[in-house]
Amino acid sequence: MGLSLYSKEYVARGRKKSYIDKHVAPNWLDVFVSWMTTLIYLVGTIPCRIPLLDQVIEFVVTDWPRGRIGFVLRGIYWKTKLGYMGQDVFIDRGVTIFPDPSNVFIGNGAHVDTNVTIISGGTLQIGREAHIASNVVLNSKPFMEIGDRACISANSSIYASTNRHTDGIHRKSFSACAPDEEQYVSQVGFKMGNYSFIGANCVVIPNAELEDYAVLGAGSFLNKKIEAYQIFVGTPSKNMIKKEEEFVKA
Repeated sequence: MGLSLYSKEYVARGRKKSYIDKHVAPNWLDVFVSWMTTLIYLVGTIPCRIPLLDQVIEFVVTDWPRGRIGFVLRGIYWKTKLGYMGQDVFIDRGVTIFPDPSNVFIGNGAHVDTNVTIISGGTLQIGREAHIASNVVLNSKPFMEIGDRACISANSSIYASTNRHTDGIHRKSFSACAPDEEQYVSQVGFKMGNYSFIGANCVVIPNAELEDYAVLGAGSFLNKKIEAYQIFVGTPSKNMIKKEEEFVKA
C-alpha cells in the first residue's frame, strides 16, 4: 500500500465516474491500471527528487488540466514530496504547498480541491476521506490536525498561528515582512475532529478547535472551542444548537 497510488477499487469507481460508490466491483482492467500506476509512480518519482528539475515538474503538473493524466501526474509528484500520502488521494489542480511539503501527511481517500494553499511551516495531518474544498487557506504552523471524514468548505481560511498587535508590553506590527523583533506571532495550533465541518467563507484563528461532529456555519468567525455535536454560527460565532448524538449516528 505504501507505494500504490490508487487501489483497484478506486480505479473501478473512477471508471464508473462514481468515486464515492463503494459497491463498484473491480474487474481485471482495474487491477491492471492500479498496478500500472504504481509502476509509473516508481519511475516518475526519480526526476521529482532531482533539485531544480523538481521545481520545473511542480510548475507543470500543478496547472495540468483536470483529467486522468493530470490526476496521475499530481499524484506522482505529491506522493514523492509529502511526508506521507496514502492511497486514493486526489490532489487537484492549482494546489500550492510551501515552504516544506514534507510536513504534510494525508490519509487514504482524502481530496485536496482546486487552488488550495497550504502554508506548511508546521506539521499538517489530514485524515482519511477528508475534503479540503476549493480556495481554502491552511496555515499549519506550529501544527494542524484535520480528522477523518472532516470537511472544510470553499474559501475558508484556517490559521494555527497569526500576528498579534502586542506582546503584552509593546505594540507590534501585523506585517509578516516586519523585522522579527517588531512582530509577535501567536502560535497555538489547530485541531478539527472526525466528521466535523466548517462551512464556506469562514475564518478560524488561533485558540479555535472543533471536536468530533462539531459544525461551524457558513460565513462565520471562530476563535474558541466547539464541543462535540455543537453547531456554531455567526461573527463572532455563537452556539445555536447541540446536535443529538443519536441523530448523528442514525
